[in-house]
Amino acid sequence: MSRWRLHRGGVVNIWQYTEQTFDFSGGRAIFQGTNGSGKSRTLELLLPLCLDGDLRQLGSKGFDTVSIRRLMLDDYDGGPNRIGYAWVELVREATAPNSSGWSGNEYLTCGLGVKASKTSQAITDSWRFVTPLRVGTELQLAGPERVPHGPAQLRDLIGADCMFEEPAFRAKIADAVYGVPAARYGDLLHLQRTLRNPDVGLKVLEGQLEQILSDALPPLDQVMVEQLATSFDDLESIRENIVRLSSADSALSTFLKTYSDYAFGGLRSASERLDGAEKSLVRLQREQAKLVAELDVTRVERASSEQALADMETGEQQAEETIAALKELPAFRDLQDLKTRENLVAEKRSSAVAALETAHRQRAQEDAAVDNVLRLLRRLAEDLSAADALSDPLREHLRLAGMDPTWRRPCRRCRRRQASPRHRARQAGPRGLAVAHRAPRAARRGHRGRAGRAGVGGRPDLRHRFPGAPTGCARDGVARAGAGAGRAAARGGVVAAEGP
Repeated sequence: MSRWRLHRGGVVNIWQYTEQTFDFSGGRAIFQGTNGSGKSRTLELLLPLCLDGDLRQLGSKGFDTVSIRRLMLDDYDGGPNRIGYAWVELVREATAPNSSGWSGNEYLTCGLGVKASKTSQAITDSWRFVTPLRVGTELQLAGPERVPHGPAQLRDLIGADCMFEEPAFRAKIADAVYGVPAARYGDLLHLQRTLRNPDVGLKVLEGQLEQILSDALPPLDQVMVEQLATSFDDLESIRENIVRLSSADSALSTFLKTYSDYAFGGLRSASERLDGAEKSLVRLQREQAKLVAELDVTRVERASSEQALADMETGEQQAEETIAALKELPAFRDLQDLKTRENLVAEKRSSAVAALETAHRQRAQEDAAVDNVLRLLRRLAEDLSAADALSDPLREHLRLAGMDPTWRRPCRRCRRRQASPRHRARQAGPRGLAVAHRAPRAARRGHRGRAGRAGVGGRPDLRHRFPGAPTGCARDGVARAGAGAGRAAARGGVVAAEGP
């Protein structure tokens, strides 16, 4: 099987390259130029970067000696983001037919893309790819306006199975290009980085070839080194442990001779305790069987109780349905109406009894007030009689003085009677009587009604109960005094006798 060889390489939009392709004729290339012209930088962008994918191992003099961020952003005056690519193309003779039959060569393109942000001054993304497509003929890394494709556009062009992360990219190169495991491929990369150092020639002239070759060898596994160092350190401790264990074995043999008797005694005690525990276990098992039997009986009783409870609940439900049916009967509704009416009659009876008691109390109060009024009127009648007895000497004196002892000022009733139509008709003679007879009967009836039982101002005339009571103006005074006494008695107060 033929091996892969370098065929082409290229840089797109990284450092000072816009889009540059290099042809490695026969797998070799020579870069010629003055110091500082960019020969080493171009090699660093191609190998072993495109076969490793580690941006931190870009510099030829060691780890992190060249910054991809500076290569992307220094002296860059374009847009906010810059995308670049570095790639190499490998070729070998085909060993199997393709879709068009046997072909002379088989190609494999390996590379990576980088995206830098001018705003944040940092590398924001990177991606790696391995594809059989050839750059420039079957694959274009830049668009029509020479703008490099992003990762999503490249994935659409070559397929998602050709895009890799850094560890997967190295594993793919190790398997497809070198045919070795990924761990051994890491040792090959270490050898390549060591031998490509530009100071290797000077070190050879200085006699450091042995040191260079030693540095180029892959380092030993640190875990293996630590295990070997630990084993050497543990040899002395192992010998000391053997001596201590031998001494401990002798001491233990002596101790076991004396401890065996004690162990036999303890074993005997333990067997006795075991025997007692077995007897207790048998007793507890018998008690358990007894309790299980009682539990079965209890469960049967519980089942019967639950059945009885269900029967009672069924009977209760039937009774409730019967009661509900009875409540729907007309007789039950009549009974309810009768009870309601009995309650209403009881309430009315209570109200009537309370009203009757109230009426009895008010009647008693009115009787007491009437008694007080009558007592006051008797006293007033007595006082008026005494006044009449005293008025006789006064009339005599008036008569001796030449004055009419019988004249007095008419009372209010007399004045009203004098103002009536009948009185004026009598004063006018027969003609006036004829006019008076033509007055409305209602007016005469109303005047007679007022002049009948009613006294002055609607007060009762008590002359039929008290013979010898005064008339005229004197009777007005008596009436006023009686009315005041009645009002006071109705209020339940104490009435004092007043003079005429």
